[in-house]
Amino acid sequence: TMAITEAEAKALTRFFGENMPLTTRAAQESATGIRFPYTVPGVIGFRNFFYWDTYFANWGLLSMEMYGQVKNNLLNMADFVDRFGYIPNADVLLNRSQPPLFTRAVYDYVEASGDREIIAALLPAMVREHTFWQERRLAPCGLNRYGDEATEQELRFFNKEIAERLGLFEEDLKEGFSDRNLLAAAESGWDFSSRFFDGRQCIAAQLCPVDLNAILFDAERKLAAFAEEVGEKELAVTFIKTARERAERMYALMYDGERGLFFDYDFLRCEKRRGPLHAASFAPAAFGVDLSQGGLGKLLAALEGPYGLTVCERNACSERFQWDYPFMWAPITAIACEGLHAAGLNEDAARVMKKYCDTVEENFFKTGNLWEKYNVVSGERGDSCEYETPPMLGWTAGVYLRFRNLIEKFGF
Repeated sequence: TMAITEAEAKALTRFFGENMPLTTRAAQESATGIRFPYTVPGVIGFRNFFYWDTYFANWGLLSMEMYGQVKNNLLNMADFVDRFGYIPNADVLLNRSQPPLFTRAVYDYVEASGDREIIAALLPAMVREHTFWQERRLAPCGLNRYGDEATEQELRFFNKEIAERLGLFEEDLKEGFSDRNLLAAAESGWDFSSRFFDGRQCIAAQLCPVDLNAILFDAERKLAAFAEEVGEKELAVTFIKTARERAERMYALMYDGERGLFFDYDFLRCEKRRGPLHAASFAPAAFGVDLSQGGLGKLLAALEGPYGLTVCERNACSERFQWDYPFMWAPITAIACEGLHAAGLNEDAARVMKKYCDTVEENFFKTGNLWEKYNVVSGERGDSCEYETPPMLGWTAGVYLRFRNLIEKFGF
């Protein structure tokens, strides 16, 4: 690992101190009616709110004790739920949501700030978001999937744009440009990955993703605790039951006992998805579904590179997608390390966290910036096939600061 000097550490601290506030936009800068100051993914070129980018950027804001801006972000999320019934991918991308981390975001804020009054204020919005996922994204097997809220016109425009970006053509999409699988993949946040493809055909809408269901399990347990805290006993009991039933379904449909891992479930074919290994299989440990070590060590061995953790093991389609080998993305590394730590694989968690921090630092001192993603083989920024990698502050910074705090806290 690369040890940085005291002067370099001060330079990084100064960079965060100067730039993190610059990711805040005033409410009046929004063209879509955002009510409170909001966080954008990066300083350069970003004007809009993005859902899960904001969740991980909050980690950086919490690390810097910028509690007021985290609260603003939560209030904006609640406002989106009030307006649309869900939190959109972005304030300008209303035809889909993203991984439902709102309840977890409230929990993170409460734990860091001690502001427990916000629980009662935001509980209705947290419950309503959960209702959206149960009503609009429930597969016949009783687990959840990704989907979309697009009109036919929006769908065709999106598919044409993505087909060009990925080098696909209409004949590759068997249902033509009315196929909704690419939008489902976009809602996952993993846009795009061989995880959601069968050959050249995207099948995201027919999968119950392991990370989505683990996130919802965690939300249900936290909603039960929140409801109990504010005196809504019946609601608490309901969410305890819902979480238990979800865990049972995940074990029944997603868990492979021989491999000791959970896999995405293909509810159309009634089988576990046998595609390339990917880091979403860390999510059941990260979100409390199953804390056993099982096959996590073998999963880590398949995904860990010299400079960090890639999101998907190398396969025939890797070169086509950015959420794939050899790229390391902050949110996925975060979930993986949470899972490794929760399962008691602390040395592994520490090593991956240090690799991530070292790679971020080395590139920062080379380029003067943070980046959206990195290459785990070369250690350089992740220049990918889909678009030019933007300079990135929010989630890269958030995960970096959280990892540095954990390394210091636990003495890794």
